[in-house]
Amino acid sequence: MLAIALMLTIGYAANSVTSPSAPQVVATQPANGAIVPAGPVTISVTYDRPLRAGSYSFVQVSPSTHPDCSRIPSLSADRRTYSLSCRVAPGRSYELWFNRGRFQNFVGENGVSASPYQLRFRAR
Repeated sequence: MLAIALMLTIGYAANSVTSPSAPQVVATQPANGAIVPAGPVTISVTYDRPLRAGSYSFVQVSPSTHPDCSRIPSLSADRRTYSLSCRVAPGRSYELWFNRGRFQNFVGENGVSASPYQLRFRAR
């Protein structure tokens, strides 16, 4: 009986502990690995759920691989997509992250930071 009581207690504790899930990227523009025309481009990231307004982290890894972008992105009405106006140069490869390291400001309504996501693309 002690074993049954212990198993019930463990089962109850496991079911009562909830861990909020992190928002996940479902789409980017451009798509990962895409080749885009040089010039103006809109970089956007769409998540599987609404995010907090005014909270984002477009993370630069290196100045040589980061596009030239405006400083403040726009947020869609459904609060799932952030978009940033940028400019890319011909023949260059680009990389940026949505959340990375200490920069974790893409945050869901539940207060949990989105999972980090790397975007790489090239300009022709």
